[in-house]
Parts: sequence; structure tokens; C-alpha cells
Amino acid sequence: YAESPDGLNWTRVPSNTSPLGEVFAGSGVVGRFDQHGVTYMSIMKDGTIFKMWYSGYDTPVTGNSIPVAGIGYAESTDGQNWTRIDGSLLGAAVLRAGTPGDFDEFEVYVPNVLKDIATSESPCGSVPLGDTCYRMWYEGSTTNGPGYRFRLGYAVSPDGLNWTRIPGNGGDNANLGGGSGFDANSVAIAIVVKEGVLYRNWYEAKAYEVGGDPALYTIGHVVSISGTNWVRPVP
Repeated sequence: YAESPDGLNWTRVPSNTSPLGEVFAGSGVVGRFDQHGVTYMSIMKDGTIFKMWYSGYDTPVTGNSIPVAGIGYAESTDGQNWTRIDGSLLGAAVLRAGTPGDFDEFEVYVPNVLKDIATSESPCGSVPLGDTCYRMWYEGSTTNGPGYRFRLGYAVSPDGLNWTRIPGNGGDNANLGGGSGFDANSVAIAIVVKEGVLYRNWYEAKAYEVGGDPALYTIGHVVSISGTNWVRPVP
């Protein structure tokens, strides 16, 4: 955790509970999805509460191929001391890998969450129109082998804990799949903001295919009215 008066000059604030200084780490609880580590989070301040959705490891991290076990949830009143809130899925996660054949059958991680409302243009599953809707865009993959692909998924929730996947048209139920050129292979790590009725999504992109040129990562941008159907600008 760090603080800044201007967004440019930062001061680290070490944890008062950890000798290493981090404010959030693996739970250490046997059987939890985040027993051995945490990574990639999305944090918002909602009233007086900081809310965090994060990725967790249930096995020791010894290399680059260790899969994330799922996404969890925690809350804090000061941004430094966090309380885990158990989800209903295996290991207390709120979202885990999908079903065989789906774009996220191997793992889900890198959540990006918005607190919004359900509208006719951007519905929220069974949430009544006008009620609170949490929207999560997340990264999913089908394998960790050579040439693995990442695509973006989408889920909605009335409370930030119980999530319903919304299938998209990005291939294998993904919300956003690869395009052409710079993002032909993979799209990942969504950062979504809402501007009026428009959702804007900046995402990591990769053109690499097996046997092709080395991986080149760049940033893409798409827009949507619904949060599910995205339009790629030209150019």
C-alpha cells in the first residue's frame, strides 16, 4: 500500500501487522483457494468501505505455469487492514474456472469490477431494473501450454459475492475474443470505466501465434452500450 497527494509522488505505508510490509497476502488456511498467495486485484471505495476482488493461488507458486485457483473478495475500512469474505464456491472463492469447452475452463483471474445499476440497455441477470449491479470483466484461459489463449469473460452480481456468468460472442462463451492484427491471439487484463451510457474497455492484446513472431503485447480499446457486445473502432 502507498499514498500520494498528487498521483505522482508516492510514499509506501508498511503494514503494521506484517514484518515484510505487505497489507494483503495468502491466507495460509489449508483448503482455501488463496492459501499460498494473492495477485491481480480490483479495488473500489463504496461509501466508507474499500472492496477488493483478487486472484488467489491454492498451491505454492514455484514457476510461471502455476494456475490461479479463482477470484475472492475482501473488505477494509482503511485500505490497509483487510477482512476476507467467504464466497460460496470451492475454497471460499466467489468465481472459479468455467466448464470444459469454455474460454475460461483452465483459470479465471485479473478481475475488474464496477458498481453500476441494471438498465434495459445493460441488464444484470435477474437484478431488477434500477437496482444495484456489480459487473466483473475478468481474464480466462483454456490451457497453460504453448500457444495458450486469453480471452475476457463477464459476470454480474447483486452483491459482489454471488456471480452469474453472462456468455458473450467472443468465442467459447467469452465476452471479448481476439480480433485481427495486434489482438489476433489474445485479449486480457480489462480496465473498464463507464462514461455516461458508454462502457470503455482498455485491454492487453497479443498478436502472437504458435510458430510466429515473438509475443508483442500492446493495448487495445473497445466500447459498448450493454457491457456485453463490444465495438472495435476503425482505426
